[in-house]
Amino acid sequence: MGHHPHVVQGIERYKNGLIVYSLGNFQFIADREKNRSSVILTVKINKNGIEDYKIIPVKIDENFIPCVMNNQNTQEMLSFINKISLPIIEERLNEKRWFEEISKEYLVGNMKSWIVRIKKYGIKHLLQCIKWLISPFIVKCYLGLLRQRLRKR
Repeated sequence: MGHHPHVVQGIERYKNGLIVYSLGNFQFIADREKNRSSVILTVKINKNGIEDYKIIPVKIDENFIPCVMNNQNTQEMLSFINKISLPIIEERLNEKRWFEEISKEYLVGNMKSWIVRIKKYGIKHLLQCIKWLISPFIVKCYLGLLRQRLRKR
């Protein structure tokens, strides 16, 4: 099970197991609405592996307490998980598509961090930021953003 991205990601069955790429946030200060969604995963295991699993969508409230979603939001979340899992299950998720999906979130979050560091530490971090902005990984992010925008047209 994955846990670091702080957003719910896809799920797939693999052989006798289950891959859950990210359960989202559970106890974390969530500053944006989409980061307040999470899931509880229950898994029924037998001697042959995963027999069944259930996803229980939750929302993290203002007091950072996970609350089970109402029926409408539950159905929306389960539909969302099915939608984002489909490219994984159908093996259509490749590196280019991955960059299309993560680039905006990654770039925005990291730029906020760079701004804080530049304000605090000055020119040295500005130069490191410029180096980061032209690194091969970030260039792939720019290309992913461009492809995503072209695909949406």
